[in-house]
Amino acid sequence: MSVEVVYLLRKDERGFRDLDTVVLLESARSHNGETIPAGRAGTVVGVWTDSPDCIVEFSEPDGALATVPATILTHATPTALR
Repeated sequence: MSVEVVYLLRKDERGFRDLDTVVLLESARSHNGETIPAGRAGTVVGVWTDSPDCIVEFSEPDGALATVPATILTHATPTALR
């Protein structure tokens, strides 16, 4: 089984998987303590089966990582990224 197939199959019940582009519905705090405002887009870099949270990387603040509850994330759509 190729890595691509595993990626396509790896999707949790919340519908998020690694490398999905998501948008914050509420503000969140980065691992460095910086505030990431609602509406900011990021990339999922970690989805855990035993936790309701995802690790998301944001381009602003520069390279910020945040552990975010899946309940405050939504999949990005072209209109959400404008």
